Amino acid sequence: MPADPVLAALERERTTARRANRTVQTVVFIIAAIITAVGTGNAHDALSHHSTADPWAWLLYPGVEGALIAELQISAHLAELEARKTGETKKDGFDWGFGLRIVTGIAAVVFNVFYPAQLGDYSGAVLHSLGPVIQVFVIEALAQFRKRYSRIIIDRTTKIAEREAKITARNSRSQESGVPGGVPGAGPRGVPGQRAMPYPAPAQDPGYSAPHAAPNSFSASTGGAAGPSGNGANPETLKARAIKLDAEHRKTFGRPASIRALKNGLGVGQDKAAELQTWLADQPAAAPTDSPPAPVRS
Repeated sequence: MPADPVLAALERERTTARRANRTVQTVVFIIAAIITAVGTGNAHDALSHHSTADPWAWLLYPGVEGALIAELQISAHLAELEARKTGETKKDGFDWGFGLRIVTGIAAVVFNVFYPAQLGDYSGAVLHSLGPVIQVFVIEALAQFRKRYSRIIIDRTTKIAEREAKITARNSRSQESGVPGGVPGAGPRGVPGQRAMPYPAPAQDPGYSAPHAAPNSFSASTGGAAGPSGNGANPETLKARAIKLDAEHRKTFGRPASIRALKNGLGVGQDKAAELQTWLADQPAAAPTDSPPAPVRS
């Protein structure tokens, strides 16, 4: 399948959204790890002075933070799975991930401020609360970013599937018509190419004599000098010359003569060239002869 710029752009956007989502998640994970390391000491002071022996006084706060980090990983994995679909994501009745983040955030704040507040060190309690509060807002921001990235990934995945279906259908039509996909025809834009159809030479009357071939008639079909004017020629003569030119065009290029080739080679107008091309397409094919046919004797 040839490279499609639109498809490539959609794939790049989807890849960028996935990479950005994972990068933000990694940064939040690092922030949570730092706050966990700092808050563990504060939580230990509060727990050890309230009948919690070691090592449990050291492990309870990391356990709460571990639940928060687990929620980050699980929700990220679920968002990635939902982004692979081409429809709307499933919405549950209650967002358990949000509930878990709120509970762990409140617990982290309490663990950090309880002991300084109990001692009357309210400024210390405020300072100790900054880390958990910032962590709660950062994680909630990550959840919103993840939803937006998921919608972008879903949208780009849908558009990629639609684009691939169009390309496949276009290539199938090209294979059926025998013309490679993406290769323009020899005619002007907006003029559909004619399928190769066989045609015979018209019947000749007795006493038929061959005229001289028109100079430069075939070179005009390839963009060279135009042939002599055929606007006033006998219709049968014009058809015979069109058959000759079309046969040479098929032999050289492997496809029927376009309207432009007929127009330049026969010296006729656009409408006449289109009429001749339609007439040629309705004729069964005959091998080109070395001498061009002559007009019918009047």
